[in-house]
Amino acid sequence: DTASSPYFEYKVNYTYKETNVDIPKTIAELCTELQVDNLIHVSSINASPDSSSVWAKTKFEGEVAVKEAYPWATVIRPSQMFAPEDRLLNWFANAAERFPAVPLF
Repeated sequence: DTASSPYFEYKVNYTYKETNVDIPKTIAELCTELQVDNLIHVSSINASPDSSSVWAKTKFEGEVAVKEAYPWATVIRPSQMFAPEDRLLNWFANAAERFPAVPLF
């Protein structure tokens, strides 16, 4: 299965709906069934039912699906997430090594 942007095509393993709605919903259902005490669902600050972005729409739909399956879930909406080997932080680290100044946009 492939997806495309205006500039290139790339291989995808899952659709946005599967990744952002179906899988989180299944996890929430399992948490309910297993009587898990806490569930934290990571969404996005851009999640919105009115967005023109399929990604942002499905992030919102995922929040709704999780809350329906596990009403006590905590939904967080971060604007940026950082982790080891993350592209954004590594870009700044590489730029800092190569250039005398680094733009901070």
